[in-house]
Amino acid sequence: MPLVSVCLGNQSIQAAVGREKPGPGRPRVQVKNLCQAPLPPHCLEDGVITDEAALAAALRGFWAANALPRGRVALAVHSSRFVSHPVTAPALPPRQLAEIARQELAARAARGQGTPAPYLADYLCLPGRANSKTVTLLATAVETELIARYAALARAAGLTLCSVDTALASGLQLTTRLAGLAGKSYLLLFFEGQGAPAPITALLVSGGCFCGTARLPYAAPDAWQAALAPLWGAAPSAQPVTDAYTCGASNADFAACLPGCAALGLRAAKLPDAPRQAMLPAGFHLADWLCPVGNLLGR
Repeated sequence: MPLVSVCLGNQSIQAAVGREKPGPGRPRVQVKNLCQAPLPPHCLEDGVITDEAALAAALRGFWAANALPRGRVALAVHSSRFVSHPVTAPALPPRQLAEIARQELAARAARGQGTPAPYLADYLCLPGRANSKTVTLLATAVETELIARYAALARAAGLTLCSVDTALASGLQLTTRLAGLAGKSYLLLFFEGQGAPAPITALLVSGGCFCGTARLPYAAPDAWQAALAPLWGAAPSAQPVTDAYTCGASNADFAACLPGCAALGLRAAKLPDAPRQAMLPAGFHLADWLCPVGNLLGR
């Protein structure tokens, strides 16, 4: 059965349709189709549904216009309401890793650093060094009410929702597996819309290990150094960060981020394509479709 991976931002919707390719081991998912459309204004603010009727109508129209399957929909959302932290843990079975992530999130919430209860907790195990005795988890908490609102939205749009994830995890699932970036240190600039004041999430990867995120102001590159200071201190690798890669950025967005990258001494480029891993249809580029494609291939 085909799977539809959908990424919702404040301004637009993107979808990737995939099918599993049979083969040895875990089935491989191939991207068969990609489509996108603008959303009605002010129906979604930082991932919070503010006009369910308008958003449900937009989803129904989007599905009909692109003849998308409705049976298995994996949703990824751009939102700061998903609170994520990297956690280093022993290499243990999934149930024990889930408990470690839960305890870490609960401890942060108790210190006033996390998501207030009631919340849902989950984790993503990020790729690491072979035969390592430790793993890096992306522990994530999100308010229960936010997920309930998306479940209600799916029902109103006539869709069968199989998961709701943060767009951050979707991007990390793919970028940390790209052969061209394996073991490297870089800053990934994740644009959550186009044009100011679209938020930018910066993800620091040091020596192939995820270190954390920071929110960067779109039109204030002079403030980037201060926003990124906690990430530089968390970098475990001595390998210097010399490159910044953008995803979800228009040409104007890319030009707008150049002063900030220059101030940090970073070379800026759009995220490179990786045909073997992503298997995108001809004419499409990974930098423009990282969220829905990462969410699809990470299933």
